Amino acid sequence: MKASRRRLVLIGAGGLLLGVAVPAPAAKSQSRAVVAVVAESGVDVLQPEFRTTDGRDAELPAAIRGRVVRVALPPGDRDAKAAALKRGPLGHPVVGTLYYVSGTRLLLYFGQREAGVPAAPPWVGADHGTGTASVAGGRTVGAAPNALVVVLISYQEPAWAWLAEQSWIDVSSSSTFELPTALLCDSYTGMRTFRQLGHLPFVAAGNGFFDSTVLSPGNSPDAVRVGGVLPDGSSFLPGADASDPLFWSGRAYDTAGAMTMRIAKAGTDGLVTASGTSGSSPMVAGRVAHVLSTVRRAVGDTGSGVRAGALVIAQRAPRVGPLADGRLDAEELLEVVLAASRPKGTAAPGRYAIEGYGWFNLEAAKDAVAILLGQRTLPSRLEDDLAYDTAIQARAGLATAKLCQRAK
Repeated sequence: MKASRRRLVLIGAGGLLLGVAVPAPAAKSQSRAVVAVVAESGVDVLQPEFRTTDGRDAELPAAIRGRVVRVALPPGDRDAKAAALKRGPLGHPVVGTLYYVSGTRLLLYFGQREAGVPAAPPWVGADHGTGTASVAGGRTVGAAPNALVVVLISYQEPAWAWLAEQSWIDVSSSSTFELPTALLCDSYTGMRTFRQLGHLPFVAAGNGFFDSTVLSPGNSPDAVRVGGVLPDGSSFLPGADASDPLFWSGRAYDTAGAMTMRIAKAGTDGLVTASGTSGSSPMVAGRVAHVLSTVRRAVGDTGSGVRAGALVIAQRAPRVGPLADGRLDAEELLEVVLAASRPKGTAAPGRYAIEGYGWFNLEAAKDAVAILLGQRTLPSRLEDDLAYDTAIQARAGLATAKLCQRAK
């Protein structure tokens, strides 16, 4: 739990637990997908997980090439580089500015913070942000190892409002939420606009004693809630680990990522093992971004981001499936992601309440690609669909009860 000057902020409704360092495997190539990690307090820009494979600058979307502030990584060892960076633009970040770190796939946006609190350099409080960003797009541990990764360093509604204006960003993830206070509706407007304009916002469903259905913006009906599962795909329910009851994740969620993963360790060039739904959400967001990249290459899509309300505009559209009309909107994509997710056992009435549609693992992602390319039919999940619709109505009712409908 992290305290801010004006209110408490809950990290991942339980957060990532850091553990034992592990070696890094080989790097992979680059692609056009863009995933945003929202509301983090910092990120280690020197972490090798965010570098390009050849050390050259990443190809930035045309929409931002003329308005980013480029930050060159100085020579020397890690300490020398950090000291030089502190003297440069990232050492004195400007609110409302988008920075690109040369030689990496990392962009940083500094949103509005509490009155009187200056924007902090990105390496301040960077453990959680470095971990979540690496799970989304790290080149060895990330679900989208070739994606551009945008880290929004802000807890405020303006960060989501800025995100909603960026048509070049495909999907987003958030593992940081507000505690239930008068600001329960904070970030609703931006998240809703982001979803309505054709993007998908994934959020951690929460572990520990807090469920993010009572946190903002995790309780928004526009959020796609991501839980955590054990290696066999089962929910991490109370009693699954009696020695550590804080990290239960028996929460209502839509789809799931792995509960335990490898992440980049801030302040080092290495990796550590971690556990928590804080990593489950960026893992699923990154996996969806990677699905988009795969489909774009397959259909000859030459751009990125939302164009004319669609995430993909196909030059060689399949004759059947969601892309038969040559475009893919966010709701069609979400339908495929949920239907392709793998349940632990046979679907049964009421199973959704804890396990959602199941685990969106690598096999599910391959299924999603096949469905989008018309190579497989969309599986029917009628009982899950009914439970999902009921859950969305409940979240909308909570938003109405808390007067969050002002965020339209």
